[in-house]
Amino acid sequence: VIATATATRVPNTATAAPSSTPTLTVQEALESSLPYLYCMVVTPDDPPIYLAVAANRLFSSTDRGKTWAPEPLAGVPEAARVTVVAIDYRHPDTMYLGTDKGLYRREGAGNPWQLAHTLVVSALAVDLQNSDVLYAGTGWGTELGAVLVKSEDRGRTWGGADYGLQRGQVTTILIDPNNTNILWAHVRPAYNRSWPWGQIYRG
Repeated sequence: VIATATATRVPNTATAAPSSTPTLTVQEALESSLPYLYCMVVTPDDPPIYLAVAANRLFSSTDRGKTWAPEPLAGVPEAARVTVVAIDYRHPDTMYLGTDKGLYRREGAGNPWQLAHTLVVSALAVDLQNSDVLYAGTGWGTELGAVLVKSEDRGRTWGGADYGLQRGQVTTILIDPNNTNILWAHVRPAYNRSWPWGQIYRG
């Protein structure tokens, strides 16, 4: 008996390459079931105000995240891409905004944003006890030569603070609320495309 094989046509299930043209507007993306958020902070107000970075913009919610509206960005270049937002919890009216055009500070809701520094940051945190102190993640290739930097004058000048960290992108910075001398940072190593995608450091 000679066995014969029957060829079976396998259906092509490959998906088309993604288009470079956005398929959703900003509002549609926010209203979708799974919006992608780069960063979110909550103010200590009662009721609290939620601030979130999505679709390269800053949005706010006053009903605990049920609805969102674009936050005014007066003073920020129109073409700027927002990357991160941080709040001064000792002075909640003071906020910082990281963009690809630099770091901006706003003193009070409704006031325009002011350029604090041309530094482009990927993560940002304000010290919980000393409002003058800021920490930021930035590219190692900048003139600072560091992936984690520190400012002691509200963002006007910066210095390296990454001793012991490997080169890469700092994606998150957390300050220990019980001991502000302890800092946590998540770093995505440079040139690493395999698991794990990042490492957590404490300093």
